[in-house]
Order: sequence, then C-alpha cells, then structure tokens
Amino acid sequence: AVSILPENTTALKVTWTNLTQDFKSIELNLDNVTKTDNKTSGEVIFDDLMEGMNYNISIKTQYKNSTCKEVQVGTTNPSPVTNLSVVNRTTETLTINWTEPDDKRASEYTYNITVTNETESFIESYSTVPGQNMFQVSDLEPGLRYNLTVKAVTPENTLSDPETVGGITNPSPVTNLSLVNRTTQSLAINWTAPTDIRASNYTYNITVTSDIEPFSNSSSIATKKNVFQVTVLNPGIRYNLTVKACTPENIQSDPETVRATTGKSPSVA
Repeated sequence: AVSILPENTTALKVTWTNLTQDFKSIELNLDNVTKTDNKTSGEVIFDDLMEGMNYNISIKTQYKNSTCKEVQVGTTNPSPVTNLSVVNRTTETLTINWTEPDDKRASEYTYNITVTNETESFIESYSTVPGQNMFQVSDLEPGLRYNLTVKAVTPENTLSDPETVGGITNPSPVTNLSLVNRTTQSLAINWTAPTDIRASNYTYNITVTSDIEPFSNSSSIATKKNVFQVTVLNPGIRYNLTVKACTPENIQSDPETVRATTGKSPSVA
C-alpha cells in the first residue's frame, strides 16, 4: 500500500509498506523530480513545495511480470495563523481574531478552534467558514482562564501548526450593593460577592467620586471582604461609590454603583 501525507508546510512524505514478493522497484515522480527504490517498504520526502497546495505524484510499481501505474494527490500543511489575540470579553464569552496566512490558497482555508480550561475539564471544538478570521466562544464560566487554539485547515483537511492564546472571562459583578452606615465624614457599604467558581480569589476595587466637588478616591480590599468604609469625606455631600470584582489577573467586572450622602454637621447654636 502506498500513502502520501504532509511532512510539514513545504514537504510531502510518500510511504509504502508490504509490497508483494514479486516486487522489483518503485518509481515516484513529482514535477520532474524522480525518486526510485527497490525495498518492499520505505519512504521518501519531496520538499521545496508550497504551503497548503495539492501535488500530483505519479507512482510506478514494477513487479516481476507486470507494472502498476497510478497518480495520487498529496496536500502540504497550511501555514499557521499569526497575531492571535483576545479582542473582547464578557462574563460568558471570549472573542478572538487572527491574521490569516498569506498562502496561495488561504482564501479557501477554514479554521479549527479548540477551547480548554486550565484543568482541561472543559474542552470544546469549533470550525469557521472559509475566510473567517474572528470567532466568539460562548457558554463559558465567569472569571476563568481559557486557552484558545487555532489551526488553519485546507479543503483536504491538512492542518497547520497550532497557535494558542490565553483569555480570561470577566468576573460577575457584585449584587445587593447598599449603604449600611454613615457619619459626617464616612460612608460604609456592603455587597453580595459573586458565586463564580473563583470568587474566593477575587478582590474588590472601590472608587469614590462626587458630583459637586473635585473628589476622587480609589481603593482595593482583600479577598473575601464584602464591606468597606470610605473615610475623610465632607459633611452633607453626595458621593458615588462604585464596586468592581477583580480576578487575580486584574480582569474587572462590570461596575455597580450606589449613591449616598454623608451626615450633615450639627448646627452651631
């Protein structure tokens, strides 16, 4: 049996095995390059080819009393994609894009996308249509890291080397953000932490601004805390207190905001 498989982007390997006892020689020809052998099993490489292209290889097998001629087609691997990157994220999706190869037949290529999480307990595979260079992966978990691998695919299903990019979905936002205490110079808030798988690893960024005075202050609090007191405020001023959940990789959730006013200073008699 004779088979042709891609060796890489610019080479094809022709393999033959278990030819009959009457076998004398095999002659292989590709674009005026001829290779011969007299072993019943073996392989040869045709190189200096183009990426993702079809090649006709003429095969002449000489036996003791006969000759067999055939033509088989082999396809080299396509070039890999470049500039693979994450261009958008939500709590449940990651969007990637890439630069297509500049191979001669690149307009015919599709792309295989494989998505795994860090423990590989989640594995999904997808395919694009020809010419597509952007893809959105959905149904993911909030605040988790995923590896997204892209391979170019020829119409004959030969594959490029893989390119991989890591991406982290946004954490879920906090809920039930509310004011729990106030003084003339402080505001205390609390919230309900997300129920994400990695929520125990989240920190929380709190930003405080005022609509009527040039005041802005940002703070970050430690894991598992869900209460915070903002101090050194002015009496009787309305403030905006915004909380974002933050993964260890500094990917932030959508903001949640509560508006509250500090206590007024007591009247002086």
